[in-house]
Amino acid sequence: MKDSRIGTYGAVGLCLLFLSKYVLLQDISVSLFPKVLIAAQVLSRVILVILIYTSQYVGNIEVSKAKAVGGKKSLSTLVVSMLWLVPLFFLIEIKAFLFIIPIQLILLVYFRYYIHKKIGGYTGDVLGALQQLSEVFFYVSFLIFAAIQ
Repeated sequence: MKDSRIGTYGAVGLCLLFLSKYVLLQDISVSLFPKVLIAAQVLSRVILVILIYTSQYVGNIEVSKAKAVGGKKSLSTLVVSMLWLVPLFFLIEIKAFLFIIPIQLILLVYFRYYIHKKIGGYTGDVLGALQQLSEVFFYVSFLIFAAIQ
């Protein structure tokens, strides 16, 4: 994970990621677009804090560029990040939020299981991947909820 160059699979993955965001965001109504965008950003970052709190950093802290990521995890940090979810209740419909949260938690549980099986914990690259997945899953979940309403 120390190689900073992107390979073929990384380039294809980024292209698919950007394409999926483009397609998904086009289907969100103009009036809801800013609210959904903000909610997706907030929730995808809170998911990272939960992963950090429940997992071990497996990178080398001494040579890491982000020493704080692998450092001590406090319950207060987790609680404060969870408080950022409260404004989301005012941004998007509560029913939509209650539909999206379980999907995000399923993603988190599966992703956590996968990274623990593969590398034993998380690194900065893993956190970036989870944030992007969480954001895309948010948009998909929101559009599914809107379609069934």
